[in-house]
Amino acid sequence: MNEARIRQQTLAIFDNNGLRWVEQDGGYSLRFASARVLVGFTALGEQTVIALRAPVLHDVSMEDGFSAALHALNQLNRSTHFGKWALYEDERVIVVEYDLLGDHLQELELMTALMTLARLADQQDDVLQGEFGGRKSFE
Repeated sequence: MNEARIRQQTLAIFDNNGLRWVEQDGGYSLRFASARVLVGFTALGEQTVIALRAPVLHDVSMEDGFSAALHALNQLNRSTHFGKWALYEDERVIVVEYDLLGDHLQELELMTALMTLARLADQQDDVLQGEFGGRKSFE
């Protein structure tokens, strides 16, 4: 299945579930309370990957050389079943991400991944902000 068809299917799933979205950076952005989930599309050989990314905190304080933030994210990775927590040092942003193969996309799979990321980001943004400063996607 080509990327254009996967995008069309993704938007149909959003619409079918009453989700509001805006185009952003070649993909889509959706708001869930104080969290934002970005949906992008990347070619991987003959397949298309749907990359879900929730930037949890921006402008994170890195005064201790990242070790405290990395330790906290490692703890989250150990207890999170779906999604991976990461710190992008150059952007000073903490994210939670999830990748799906788009070629055989199922509505339940996309919605579960999307809602899981939104819930994780919304639950952890206050906790992580208290530890590392920074700002949430939506204050």
